Amino acid sequence: SSASPSRALPDCVSPRRAPPPCRRRAGRGARGGGDECGCRARVDRLARRDTEELDMCPADVSRTCPTTGAAPAFAVSLAVVAAYLQGPLSTGGPLSLPAFAALNDSLGFGIVMTSLGVLALESFAAAAALLLGLFCYDAFFVFKSDVMLTVATQIEAPAKFLWAAVGAGADAGGRYPFSVLGLGDVVVPGAFVGLLRELDKEQGRAGGGSEEEAREASYFQVGLGAYAAGLLSTFAANYLTKSGQPALVYIVPSLLLSAVATAASRGELPSLLEFESPRAAAAKASRDAWREEKKREREEKRRT
Repeated sequence: SSASPSRALPDCVSPRRAPPPCRRRAGRGARGGGDECGCRARVDRLARRDTEELDMCPADVSRTCPTTGAAPAFAVSLAVVAAYLQGPLSTGGPLSLPAFAALNDSLGFGIVMTSLGVLALESFAAAAALLLGLFCYDAFFVFKSDVMLTVATQIEAPAKFLWAAVGAGADAGGRYPFSVLGLGDVVVPGAFVGLLRELDKEQGRAGGGSEEEAREASYFQVGLGAYAAGLLSTFAANYLTKSGQPALVYIVPSLLLSAVATAASRGELPSLLEFESPRAAAAKASRDAWREEKKREREEKRRT
């Protein structure tokens, strides 16, 4: 379709080429057509609402709608990576240990936030099974093997958060000068807490519930508190034993027990155990639709 000649086109669309309308998808959040920049704005807005369906923009929207923050963000990211690759003084690089740790943590933060944005656990049962499996994995490779400690202290990569170890200088007795928290100790528990947030939405606790529900702590708040308690327990054990500790051994029981205890106290245990993520279901439906489309395209190519 084409735009009316009298219609003012957005600045980001060439006046010689009328923007095609957004293709609609069935669902509560689907909206009518519009220009490409309007479609981009609606997608950005609806993307922050996980329970809504998104409009589908034309494939070439990125060529007509400017991404004003992309170039500066890319430049900053490139500068951070280039500085990080120079390495710390302890490995012959020019960076002080605090500067290297800050760059490492900046990269780690970006990885964690990106991972949490795309990772959706399918259900409470699946999330609990995953956490319990990682609980056993972490415990074995820390208490029964030196693999995890060797990887954490011998390989420098932005797969962990670093901060100065208490009472350890750069070469205090040959000890590794940082305390370490693996990104997996943040991402997987974070995805579980995100699942609890979805449960709150399903039950109306994420704004708009009854007064009694509003006074109760949400599952999301309980999950955040449980994660903080588990992490503090890890730090305490690390300080008291003066040895590396598997963070998930403390975080996983804290998360699961707090969620189950909260649900049991409210008479909602069956709802918790049977809960399935709408976000994961939507992602699975989208993936299946994409596979079906690719399958049809291959079949059409074979026929032609």
